Amino acid sequence: MKNLIFFLMICSGIFINIMHANAAQHITLAQADQKQKRDHKTNDLYKSYLEYSAYRNEVLSQNLANVNTPGYKADEVYIPNNFNELAGNNGASKKINIVKTSDMHISKHKNNGSKLRKQKLKDPDEVKKNGNNVSLRQQMTKLSQNKTDYTTAIKGYATINSLFSSIIGK
Repeated sequence: MKNLIFFLMICSGIFINIMHANAAQHITLAQADQKQKRDHKTNDLYKSYLEYSAYRNEVLSQNLANVNTPGYKADEVYIPNNFNELAGNNGASKKINIVKTSDMHISKHKNNGSKLRKQKLKDPDEVKKNGNNVSLRQQMTKLSQNKTDYTTAIKGYATINSLFSSIIGK
């Protein structure tokens, strides 16, 4: 949740700059990024965060499916500390691409996917006699929190798109 709040605070700085800008001037995301001296665009951050949440959901679901598998070690997806890394493809190992099944869906952005790391869970709450360290309670809590984060991010993405549409006049 801390990561999502920090992420939304960064994005809101861009929104405030756009809201206070001269209405006669056409404002693009690139101009807002230049003002903030950032290497990413707000939509790219939202898309990357949504990809992160979707991949994390997949990993957490996989953990839940293996809750009784002997010797199975729970995995976790860690979000990069740097949002430039999240939006800019620096570093990790898993490449995520959005599958577009309708023109109304989010299209693939120019980065062609984010790279995310899936790692073994660092500090499991419990380890069973069979070597399995998946905690049903912990995984269900994480899955629920991930759903909340995803819903919040999708609402933010829709809001920013609506804001830009009204500014540009489309």
